[in-house]
Amino acid sequence: MTRQMHVSLLLLLLLFLFVQLCSTSGILAEPSTKVVLELPQQGESASRAYTVATKNRKFIRINASTLDLKEGEYCTEKVTLIKNLKGEKYACEAVDFFTDEMISSFVETIIPAAIKLHADRLLVDPESGPLIVPEFNETSVCSKFTVPTEHHSKGVENTDMVLYVAARPVNNIHEICARNDAGRPIAGAINILPFRTNSQRYYVRVMAHGIAHVLGFDYNVFKNNSMVVESNFEKGGKRVLVNSSKTVKKVQEHYGCNTAQGMELEYERWGEVGAVSSHWNYRVAKDDLMSSRFTVGGMYYTALTMSVFDGLPYYSVNWDMAEPMAWGNKSNCDLLDNNFDKVTFIEKYPKMFCKSDGSYSCTTDRSALGVCDPSEYYRDSTFNEIRAVFVRGRSDNSGTSGTLLCFAENTIEMEGSVVGNDSFCLDTDEYTISGRTGKSTGVCARVRCEGNEVEVMYAGSKEWHKCPENSTLNVSSTPFVSKKITCPKYSEVCTVAPNGSSLRPMVYPSWYEETTTAPNTGEEGSTQKPNETGGAESGSTNSSSDSRPSQDDQKAHDTTGAEKASSEDAGASSSSSSSSSSTSSLPSRSRRNSETDVAVPPTTEGKINEDNVTSSQVPGELSIHVGMDGAPAAACVLHALFLLMAAAAAALAVPL
Repeated sequence: MTRQMHVSLLLLLLLFLFVQLCSTSGILAEPSTKVVLELPQQGESASRAYTVATKNRKFIRINASTLDLKEGEYCTEKVTLIKNLKGEKYACEAVDFFTDEMISSFVETIIPAAIKLHADRLLVDPESGPLIVPEFNETSVCSKFTVPTEHHSKGVENTDMVLYVAARPVNNIHEICARNDAGRPIAGAINILPFRTNSQRYYVRVMAHGIAHVLGFDYNVFKNNSMVVESNFEKGGKRVLVNSSKTVKKVQEHYGCNTAQGMELEYERWGEVGAVSSHWNYRVAKDDLMSSRFTVGGMYYTALTMSVFDGLPYYSVNWDMAEPMAWGNKSNCDLLDNNFDKVTFIEKYPKMFCKSDGSYSCTTDRSALGVCDPSEYYRDSTFNEIRAVFVRGRSDNSGTSGTLLCFAENTIEMEGSVVGNDSFCLDTDEYTISGRTGKSTGVCARVRCEGNEVEVMYAGSKEWHKCPENSTLNVSSTPFVSKKITCPKYSEVCTVAPNGSSLRPMVYPSWYEETTTAPNTGEEGSTQKPNETGGAESGSTNSSSDSRPSQDDQKAHDTTGAEKASSEDAGASSSSSSSSSSTSSLPSRSRRNSETDVAVPPTTEGKINEDNVTSSQVPGELSIHVGMDGAPAAACVLHALFLLMAAAAAALAVPL
């Protein structure tokens, strides 16, 4: 009996040691991945999608090198002969001229704000040390951009991607120049053009569009990652769809079409006509950041575009930062799957398409008082694709030059409208604009977002008026005698800030690890939140500064949801460049200057909307951690069960 007790005690001791060993292995083996089980929401199928998020991923760090934006490298009224990107002498024309103010705006505000749109949404496996930029192929356009020798030798600190920016008289350069071993783009080249519209809101989004291409929003990238498929419309004609699993899901959700097979890409109308474009078809995604006609749309960073990056193996995305888009929302499958004639489009989607009768109305992104342009309707005989008309917002049927943009200073004067960087187009009762043919059902008015409410200041008024959704404002100022303004949806006017940044309050993924690499040291231990400023290298336009947009040009502050951003000027970075002028000057992070509309949004200086940071587990998700590959844990459990059975057998004197 005593011997049996000794055996059982020994077995129990071994069991205890095994349990300790298993526990310790679980502690020491920090899980490198996390499986997220997406729970079905009400009305959804009970089938469940598992996604694997790389736990070590961090928000992408992007630096912009602007050596090619130095004086003498671009066309001005004084510098009329430069070398183009082919190395050839080029005689500048007036349309090519930059001003010093334009270049300053790009370097100090537009490029950083555009970078931040991506830095708040994309996560990567961070570079473990300085990013070494390889030599570019001599025949590529990338080799025509200036790259400091230090970038090839010492590398660029605290960086996952380097953008080389020039301002030469050529169009549409946004090239991937180099990739890392995982295939992720780590260097790219972008060429900018002079202002045509004096609006930071517009140019920040245009720049973000170009950066997206450099990051991998490219048809050839899609093909190489097996993300595209050719399909047919129900009534004939072919199309090419991005069909990654997450893209299909987001398309089905946005359009309310459970049978959608993917997101339609555009066919080129310029350049290589008929080739598949690296843009969304604008019939279905006019106001998306990556629409083929992005310059005449809202340029929202939607879940549709984010889903493409999610489909690439080297990115994870921050879904809570997706911007809403009214265009096509809950339009059902007809918009996606059928080629209607223009009458059917107009009848079925009157808020999106229009009749060319000379009338004016607001564009769907509320950026302009638009004209229905018949030139937007044509049939592509090659692909049998119908292009229906819609309100463009960039033309004027009176023959007068200019635009009808609400937020641009060079807008044609519109009676009854208030034009400025914080103005949007709001729906009104029908009225006649003096000196113009046709009726109008829209007017430009100042808009600000206070908390979760919209406030409006219209022509003839010096006060802000609360404007709840589904209500109207009685307007007494000319030309609105006894007329009304219809209050917009909050999401329509409180998504993009006047300076082009996003009004979405910053939210971090539930799985995000706060510990990051200490700036400029490469050492672990810093607990700064992503996109906070932490000693970023001076001479770089970098994603490390967290800035919240400003809306009211009188108050120089912004309220986004429950968050009120600081309006104090955080000052300029005091750190100095490690290499002589290798990258552009780090901008002073100040509040917006309403007079010039070119200042950087204010920073929260280390307090990034803490009230809105998600908890460790968000509703609708079940997190399952996997240590190593799961095998050691399973082995420990089996051994423990065996020892427990042996101990019990010994105690009961049952022969084994």
